[in-house]
Amino acid sequence: MSELLIVIVNWNSGEQLQRCVESVLNSTYNSYKIHIYDNCSTDNSIKNIPLYDNVEIYKGAFNIGFSKACNHIIKLNKSKFVLLLNPDTVLEKHTLSDAINFINVNNNVHILGVRHYNEYGMTKTSCSRFPTFRGFVYDIIGFSKLWPYKFNPATVMTDLDYNKSQYVDQVMGAFFLFPFELLTEIGLFDEQYFVYFEELDFSYRAFKKGYMSYYCTDIAIFHKGGGTSEQALGKSLYYLLNSRLKYIKKHFTPVEYYFLFIMTFLIEPFTRLFFLVSNRQFKRLKDLFETYKFLYFDKILK
Repeated sequence: MSELLIVIVNWNSGEQLQRCVESVLNSTYNSYKIHIYDNCSTDNSIKNIPLYDNVEIYKGAFNIGFSKACNHIIKLNKSKFVLLLNPDTVLEKHTLSDAINFINVNNNVHILGVRHYNEYGMTKTSCSRFPTFRGFVYDIIGFSKLWPYKFNPATVMTDLDYNKSQYVDQVMGAFFLFPFELLTEIGLFDEQYFVYFEELDFSYRAFKKGYMSYYCTDIAIFHKGGGTSEQALGKSLYYLLNSRLKYIKKHFTPVEYYFLFIMTFLIEPFTRLFFLVSNRQFKRLKDLFETYKFLYFDKILK
């Protein structure tokens, strides 16, 4: 049994997946096994993945989503630690060894995230807060976009000092390291989330049982961001809003849920339309229409 189980969920990631896997293989840390779940990709992204004993690929017959893919791998394998890793990331040589060493010597850190940087070397936002009812209202009516320094976004922590290591509510799932035994305490990822909000839900359940998430700025990865969601923007926003409603229904009061549900359908489309037109993103109008078409059929007509 390897010390580290690396879980990569792939959907049409192209050459990014190969670069991600090769960065792991070039790591100074070697007690791991990479498990890739391919969600029925059509771009041959798994074709050029190196065939090694510590690399295993599961080919799904259809796209089952992120949570189910992660759980499928975790149920079949045991290890001391689990790392969720996005295919659009590239690890530095010492990322894994430093991360494992850090979580081994810090018993009060139960979920570990690291600093993310882009192609220009600039640090990116990679942590989220547990959302509040007020935060979601600010997002829906657009206050968090118009005045982000006064009205913080509901989840993404744009106001965090990412040059400082610290405890946070949630670290981004692009690099999400935790001990396997944590699963026995809080369970697997909630499979009602197809994609988005699953790590936030997991982190919140962990937090309620006293397990803490930590952001370490001294350990870093390259993260392109956007990933495969850029290929289907309308569907991506639909999944985001759908998962958001599921999270609200699970963790908020019924009154708060129905209030935000109504705002999602009656106010947010016009808020998003306003920002698209204001920014002259006219090509995205079709994506917005598709988002609410999918959401309407899923939440109203079903």
